[in-house]
Amino acid sequence: MVIAIVIALGCQILAEAFQTHGAGSSNPQLRNLYNFGAPRSTAKTLYMAPIGIPKVEYKVPGTQRSEWEDIHTRLYRERILFVSQKLDDEYVNLLISALLCLDNETHEKPITLYINSQGGPINAGIALFDTVKHIKSKVATINVGFCGATASLLLGSGTPGMRAALPHSRVLMHQPTGALRGSAEQLKNDAKHLLEVKTLLHNLYSRVTNQPLDKITADIERDNFMSAEESKEYGLIDRIIQPSDRTDGQIM
Repeated sequence: MVIAIVIALGCQILAEAFQTHGAGSSNPQLRNLYNFGAPRSTAKTLYMAPIGIPKVEYKVPGTQRSEWEDIHTRLYRERILFVSQKLDDEYVNLLISALLCLDNETHEKPITLYINSQGGPINAGIALFDTVKHIKSKVATINVGFCGATASLLLGSGTPGMRAALPHSRVLMHQPTGALRGSAEQLKNDAKHLLEVKTLLHNLYSRVTNQPLDKITADIERDNFMSAEESKEYGLIDRIIQPSDRTDGQIM
């Protein structure tokens, strides 16, 4: 936070300096450097990028007071989690913690997962899958962009009837992969474990899609990309969200 404030103040000072000494300067080289009336061929454009996580206003219940908080905290208050990173161990542990905390607060209200992720290690993905199935709260899953690998399994893990996708979202299902190394005996054990994980993954996909196990096995023998409509037909989701479905005051 301190670093962000220092950077923001520095950018403000620089912007004021550019305005004072650049645009009004009689020095043509200085004007050219900051693109104030300079020819296009010699000008250097200064881009001021936004800094930090966006903040939104939050009105404290029962008071007239408002606070500013980061957008992820605001969504969390609404029992919404945005799954937007690779599903590695660290990120999955954070998501699991959030799910358990929200479920502990109350399981009378649903939790919504908006997913746009490439997936990640199979063990982490299965841990997240099991947590979604373990908690008492209903869980809505929505594909807002791309659900790859274990993220597609997470998409299908939602409560039946509450799994959805935006019209142009995509899904990727594929086999688990792993690099084997070591002694012959170690390679044998690792290969056995990988095959067990593969069988488990097939069974989980079959469970959430109601597709026969042999069809799942054949369909993900290689990368299997699906559109929103195809993922609905396959059984990963229950509906496709259209613009007309949204009502006033509803996020999605």
